[in-house]
Amino acid sequence: MKNIAKSNYQISQDGKLKFTSKSGDCMQLDMQAKVFYVDLFCGAGGVSWGVTKGGGTVIYCINHDPLAIASHAANLPNTIHATEDIKTFDLTELCELVKIIRQWNQEAIICLWASLECTHFSKAKGGNHRDADSRTLAEHLYRYIEALNPDYIDIENVVEFMSWGPLRIACEKSHKNRSDLKVKNTGGYHMVPYSKKNGKYYQNWKKNICEQYGYEYDNRILNSADFGAITARRRYFGQFIKPHVPFTWPKPTHAQNPEKEGLFGGLKKWKAVKPALDLEDEGKSIFNRKKDLSENTLKRIYAGLVKYVGEGKEPEFIMKYLSNNPKSGISNPVDLDGVCPTVTTQNRLALVNTKFIAKHFSGKPHQKVHPLNEPARTITTSANQSIVTPTFLMKYHGTGENLVNVDGPSSTLTTKDRIAKIQVIWIDKQFRSELNHQSVEVPAGSILTNDKHCKMTAFFMNNFTNGGQNGSLDNPAPSIMTVPKSNVIQAKWLMNHNYQNTGANIEKPAPTLLASRKHFYILNPQYQSKGNDLNRPCFTLIARMDKMPPYLVDATEGEGVICIYDEDCETMQKIKLFMAMYGIMDIKMRMLKVAELLRIQGFGDQYQLIGTQTDQKRFIGNSVEVNLAMKKAEARLMAINKLLTKQAVA
Repeated sequence: MKNIAKSNYQISQDGKLKFTSKSGDCMQLDMQAKVFYVDLFCGAGGVSWGVTKGGGTVIYCINHDPLAIASHAANLPNTIHATEDIKTFDLTELCELVKIIRQWNQEAIICLWASLECTHFSKAKGGNHRDADSRTLAEHLYRYIEALNPDYIDIENVVEFMSWGPLRIACEKSHKNRSDLKVKNTGGYHMVPYSKKNGKYYQNWKKNICEQYGYEYDNRILNSADFGAITARRRYFGQFIKPHVPFTWPKPTHAQNPEKEGLFGGLKKWKAVKPALDLEDEGKSIFNRKKDLSENTLKRIYAGLVKYVGEGKEPEFIMKYLSNNPKSGISNPVDLDGVCPTVTTQNRLALVNTKFIAKHFSGKPHQKVHPLNEPARTITTSANQSIVTPTFLMKYHGTGENLVNVDGPSSTLTTKDRIAKIQVIWIDKQFRSELNHQSVEVPAGSILTNDKHCKMTAFFMNNFTNGGQNGSLDNPAPSIMTVPKSNVIQAKWLMNHNYQNTGANIEKPAPTLLASRKHFYILNPQYQSKGNDLNRPCFTLIARMDKMPPYLVDATEGEGVICIYDEDCETMQKIKLFMAMYGIMDIKMRMLKVAELLRIQGFGDQYQLIGTQTDQKRFIGNSVEVNLAMKKAEARLMAINKLLTKQAVA
């Protein structure tokens, strides 16, 4: 047993290294491994977990957060952990470990991975104050490079890292003379990026590493969804390599629109986030909460409804308020297939049934009609009530009343056809064409040897005796037996309200019965996002999910009364109008669970995190997407094996 900087190690005859750190961590290492990683800013383990799954060997991890290190150690115990600030970390023990590995394995490839803090580079920061010290962490890599001389240096960050440059003092207003300097509430000046010098520090930093330490450089902007992840996390990845090793980049396996990516061929469509979510847990209704949702949250909910329930088109009736015709001063009725006017608190709208009783006397307009399924109003000596039916005469005149009851006298017949009978009867043709329905007033299609035409009416007679089973109501009924044999059949079928929207014969097994049709989407709290369809990868998860948590939203179809109150804010009124338009009974919402977030970020169900829910969500949002880290490690291991094989043959 040898002592090095208060660390102990021994190597067995079969090439196994047992290394005990000064902190007490014990690691058993296969010295025959090819690629070894040092993970700076390791967090809770996104990079390390992915690299391990991709065939790499993680030997040392450094992070300043004790809970993050505890989470990392719970899942990757066979690694040395250091709860340290990388700016002041003592490199002695790490250097000795790397030296031992290189002594015993001359083919070992040492990789230094640094996922630098991104908060003060990210555009998500907006116009908020940027901390200059946090933006200089990349400069602290110099001493690690000098001490370890790694074969690879991997950098991961937001795309805006390439704009790293000087900061300037912000101004309260856009004064060209910069006389109105902005001060933080906590004191000190409010600093923001100096746009005219964007990228200056980044270019200098990159140049220094290449020229001073003998590296070559390349970078890519990679989206994790292109590599099979269920989250679309777009990040900058930089590689510094020594001349004796190749650049290693994974090849994409998926694409947002594979048909448009024919140049590469064989790409699959982006994976859906849906399997990672617990859709049985619908959450809580957005209505009648103890604390009302904020206006911004309601706006995001509404944007998601428009995009994922309304198929991306906002109903016009929600965009305007109820108004009369500016010329006539009256409001015309609207077809159900058209745009509904605004639903207001004054109860100005009603669904008109095809059959109802109309009363012809004075009084309020809404009291002059009532449905047939309610008791009739008082019958008086004068005829002041009539049944309105869907069969009527339509007259094509320019003036006067153009609708006539078929039970009354017809209007004057002229030499020109101006009257038509409106009735629910048509011809159904059983061809493959979509135009299989036609009026009985036009010539029928070609008559073939096989029956292809049938007359459709709203009602017919079903006879349960031998012979003809179906008969029109216009024909004599069959014999009436002591046992009921005949029924009036309406044109009924099973309408599947799920996503295929295909009707089913009532004589066949019914499709799976659900409580109601549901529309799910994920609400993204960032910017003005419209959310996320469950059939697409999830949006990027961020560290501050305690402040801006992603939500699962469930819009459930059904029947109910949607009440709009004067105290409802404008967006809430728009949501309720949308619900009335699309038959939405309720909207439920809940925050995504830690288990779901772990799946989305690629950790899986078995990964353990230490700390509160807030801590765990922060760890997930800060992590590198696991699947992409795995793909990068796989690509590197494959390239190194290929290189070693080539060198062995030579």
